[in-house]
Amino acid sequence: MKTATKITVTKNNSQPGTEFYSPWSISFTVDGVTLTGDFDYFNDTLRQDYSDVGEIEVLGLFHLLTMDQRVELVKTCYNILKKDGICRVVAPHWSSSKAYMDPGIQWPPVAAEFFFLTKAEHRKQLAPHVDFGDVDFFYSISGNYDTNDAFVAMRNDETKSTFMHRNINCTTDIVVNLHKTCQTVST
Repeated sequence: MKTATKITVTKNNSQPGTEFYSPWSISFTVDGVTLTGDFDYFNDTLRQDYSDVGEIEVLGLFHLLTMDQRVELVKTCYNILKKDGICRVVAPHWSSSKAYMDPGIQWPPVAAEFFFLTKAEHRKQLAPHVDFGDVDFFYSISGNYDTNDAFVAMRNDETKSTFMHRNINCTTDIVVNLHKTCQTVST
């Protein structure tokens, strides 16, 4: 097994005629080395080749994955992160028109509630049928806000957090930090 300090995962806008044209593929950079492939190649490579990763960033990709792929990606990240490792997910927020621009978007759009299920205790209460395996992240959820919108920019963080859940086009991206704690999952 290889270790890595940081893995960054992004959408790759490949061109027709290239090996991984789908019309998009996944690029992942492991400590400066970039690999490209489809979701299965990416997920299998990480699961089989890496452990004790300190940080994983999933940028502008999560909303393009099916719900099953999202769950698989979270499970893979949890399994390869070292204790106290962090997985950061940044994706268009469901309330932003940005979330619907890409024709490759998968339904449903990314919402904070999905990440509640990455905590074993919450999953046990809210959705025991969802198979996240041993995943038990401590999560924090915030957003990137439209700084060009004076109505939003002048607000404090508490108000912006409320906007994330109640207003349209105030939150452009959801930012989720999944922290792997060393707690034991109770079943």
